[in-house]
Amino acid sequence: MSAKAKFVFTGRPSVALPQMADVLKPYLRVEGLHVDDVSLNALRMAAPGLTLSFAVSHMADETVVTLSLDLGDADASARLAELAYRFTRALDVTSVIWQDRKTAIPRTAFLEGLDAVFAPAPPPIAPRRVSVRRAVTMRPRQTRVTDDRFDAHVAAFEDHMRAAFRREATAAEIAGERVGIQNQVSDVAGNLAKNPGLRAASLVVTITTLVLSGGFSGMI
Repeated sequence: MSAKAKFVFTGRPSVALPQMADVLKPYLRVEGLHVDDVSLNALRMAAPGLTLSFAVSHMADETVVTLSLDLGDADASARLAELAYRFTRALDVTSVIWQDRKTAIPRTAFLEGLDAVFAPAPPPIAPRRVSVRRAVTMRPRQTRVTDDRFDAHVAAFEDHMRAAFRREATAAEIAGERVGIQNQVSDVAGNLAKNPGLRAASLVVTITTLVLSGGFSGMI
């Protein structure tokens, strides 16, 4: 199965596909990778069970590089997410279009959304060990006696809360919760339709969830 992402560059920068391919080679981690086909505006690389393609197009004042990954019978979406992340971080990409969606994700939002999955983890900080001089003999402490009336009050409160949490919800309460959830979904859908920024953020969350749910292991 194949997946693709488009990378938008402002203006018409000098686009060298072989150099772009070199950016991704360390993250492909496959044997026998070679250039299978090349032209003025396209480049295809292949290895057993993997095909990686680049294509360049120009639209108005933008240059678009399309990156396609085919892993045969395996779903390539989660694997392409890492390549798209590395590509965007290494090059001066303005925005990313994921899987032919209409929403262009700004560079900063795309990288920040996937940093938690693909960014290298910082080196662990060794905890400081603080030695404290302790008294040779432990000082006796006065025993605190709790008022029985206070214990009874606490026990009664716990019994009340336990009964409240264990009781069955009424039909009115269930209906009210359903109405509240439906209203929240409607509000979110309306906000996404009106706000391109929210649509981009929602799409980044979708991509991150796809990577995590696919059990990303950092290997292609």
